[in-house]
Amino acid sequence: FLLSLLVQADWAAALDFLGLNDLRPYQAEAVTAISVSNSRVLLHFQTGSGKTCTMLFPFVLDVLQQSRLGNFSIALCFVPLLALQADHVGKLKQSPGLKTCVDVFSLAVPDDLTDCVKLLRQKKLGKSILIFLNPERYAEVSVLLH
Repeated sequence: FLLSLLVQADWAAALDFLGLNDLRPYQAEAVTAISVSNSRVLLHFQTGSGKTCTMLFPFVLDVLQQSRLGNFSIALCFVPLLALQADHVGKLKQSPGLKTCVDVFSLAVPDDLTDCVKLLRQKKLGKSILIFLNPERYAEVSVLLH
C-alpha cells in the first residue's frame, strides 16, 4: 500500500515537473510498459502527440525514486532536429521542480557541451543528468560515460 502511494505521488510530481495535467491513454500505456515492466518500447506517434514527454516521464519517475535513495541517473534523449532539441531543453530548464534534481544539457549548445563534459569527468554527481543530443553526437558522449 505504501509503495502504491509513493508511485502515485511520484506520478503526480512527474506530471507537475513536466508541466502536464495528465498523460494521454497511449502515453500512459507506454510509460507503464517502460517503467513498471522495464520493457523496451518503440514509440510511433504522430507529430506533436507527445513522444518526448512519453520518453521523459519514466526518467523523471526514476529521478524522483532514486533521489529519495541518494542515487542519481544519467539519461540520453536522442532528438534529430536541433530546433526541437532546443525547445525541449528550454522548457525543462524552466521547470522549478526539475531544477532541484536534474541538470539538463543540449549538446547542440557549446556552453552546455562544455558544462556537461566537466560534470561527467568529475564523476561526482550531485544531481541526475539528462542529455539531449542528435544521433551524430553519440560517439562523443559514449566516450565520456565509460
